[in-house]
Amino acid sequence: MFGAVVLWSGIIVGFEGIGVKGHPARVYVLIRSLLNVLAGGFSLFMATGGHDWATAQSFIITVATWGIITGIVELLAAFMSRKHSMYSSEILIAGALTTLLGVIVAFVPPELNDQYGGIQNVEGSLTADVQSIGFVGAYFAILGVLLVIEAISLRAALRRRAQEGPKEGAAA
Repeated sequence: MFGAVVLWSGIIVGFEGIGVKGHPARVYVLIRSLLNVLAGGFSLFMATGGHDWATAQSFIITVATWGIITGIVELLAAFMSRKHSMYSSEILIAGALTTLLGVIVAFVPPELNDQYGGIQNVEGSLTADVQSIGFVGAYFAILGVLLVIEAISLRAALRRRAQEGPKEGAAA
């Protein structure tokens, strides 16, 4: 699921970088798109199975590397687009969350396999796979909610700007 979401996100973000003229962080958007496509494609390739190296450890390394590098790129984009306040807050939040995901997943021990019995003595185990996928799922859920809130806020800001009309003294 991580691979599919990140790959699709990379494709969409790539169209944003190409299609939005005058985007304040175009270079960073294109870099983020490339990172997403690479990480998503690699994760989907790992999911096909049959590879000795397609382990929990390689998934953790992929997610951690993607999260840290992509998050830093997003934080740099927020810094570079701070003049355009409508864009910078969304990029800053996404960058901080993505970096945080990368750091948290990097600390998941790949050999984790804790057995438990629970209250009703139902046997199970907490493994590195389950824990890292849980962190990724929580990241997607939190980021999704925040981006919906940001989209609603951005839409309201754009409506206010359209109602106010061009600023006085602005060049035509």
